[in-house]
Amino acid sequence: MEYWEIPESVSTSIRAPSTCIPSGRRKKKRIASSWEHRKAKTNSKQYKCSRCVIVDDSIFKWEATLIGPVNTPYEGAVFKMSINFPPDYPNNPPKICFVTKICHPNISDNGAIYLRLLKSTYWHPMLIILLFKRLVEKLIEPEVDEEDQINKNLANLYKSDRARFEAMAREITNHYAGRGN
Repeated sequence: MEYWEIPESVSTSIRAPSTCIPSGRRKKKRIASSWEHRKAKTNSKQYKCSRCVIVDDSIFKWEATLIGPVNTPYEGAVFKMSINFPPDYPNNPPKICFVTKICHPNISDNGAIYLRLLKSTYWHPMLIILLFKRLVEKLIEPEVDEEDQINKNLANLYKSDRARFEAMAREITNHYAGRGN
């Protein structure tokens, strides 16, 4: 398993492991390019993905650690995620799933994420760093219309009593994801 930890300052000269990019493979090169861009941008405070791991030497399978955004019930918590790139990436979105339990209207009990940006009909190719940025934005401000909510009770609570929703989300976050302190 190849992995990298993000130090305080990240050098843009770091390269993806050469074993991950067999010659002549455009899709793998595209994912590896996203990997490079992700590593180059990780010292930006707004993205807060502190670790990515290539699983089983497959550039198509990643594990990531996402730090909960500030001023949210998820602040400072550490969430593990799995990222699986389809063979036709970047034409279709990667499958991203929270491994760590999270209380959110767009995330199912088993961690599946239901957001427009991850649906094939809405997908447009983007760098992984932009995808993470958008995921963090949706943690901050969920999509709670009928099409995107997976948990109707949480979506209704979010819309009707935000303070109660945030208290519940904070409690679940403390129990399952801890705090990054």
